[in-house]
Amino acid sequence: MKTNTPIQYFSFPKPERPLNPSPLDMIIYQYELKASEFHNGRNSQAPVNETAKQKAERIAKRDKDWQHLRLERRKIAAHIMYQENLTAYRKSSESKTIRELATENHHPTKMLARNLLAVGEPKPTPIHEAHHIIPGSGKHRKELIIRSRLNLHAFGIGINDPLNGIWLRNFAKNTADDWATPESPAHRPIHTYNYETWIASKFSNDNLPERVFLSRLQTVKRELRSGTHPADILQRKAG
Repeated sequence: MKTNTPIQYFSFPKPERPLNPSPLDMIIYQYELKASEFHNGRNSQAPVNETAKQKAERIAKRDKDWQHLRLERRKIAAHIMYQENLTAYRKSSESKTIRELATENHHPTKMLARNLLAVGEPKPTPIHEAHHIIPGSGKHRKELIIRSRLNLHAFGIGINDPLNGIWLRNFAKNTADDWATPESPAHRPIHTYNYETWIASKFSNDNLPERVFLSRLQTVKRELRSGTHPADILQRKAG
């Protein structure tokens, strides 16, 4: 007669933190931590004096945590897809002529939004919108903005590259609900004469080395996020 032997569970080891991790590496690492904690908790012995109610609550929590892990797996898979798409986008941009890059659509902003997500910059809140630092065409300083865009393309960078993007809340009236970027300007009012003048002053010079050009993009992005940009960029042109 066979005897029932208890199943032996082995503890899942804690994953090692990756060295010099990419945003995706850290996402996967955080998932591994959660998965290890979940499985070790699920496989641990139930309390001897556990009541029926406590058991039901424990099982309900376990099922909820499992569903959360499934959702996290799907998010990681989507993130990998976005990264692959960004890699393909950048390779395509590098192989295109400046004329071809100049005809790429910048609206709607779904492409820029996906590319920001791919580099670990997800949409902070539902009120945020993807903003092109160097506009696609411009409204007030068209010639200078087009020149700035062409300079971007001269380095093989597309208009929807995340280097040229940032998340901004939609309207100033929603500032109180913006916990992520409360110091940044609102998106809808930003397309002013002064904003385009500021951007043109940074990027319309076609003698800028690539290193300087990209450094200025990072600086403008940081200033927009922190609110340290020129105070008058939201103001309309005087007169």
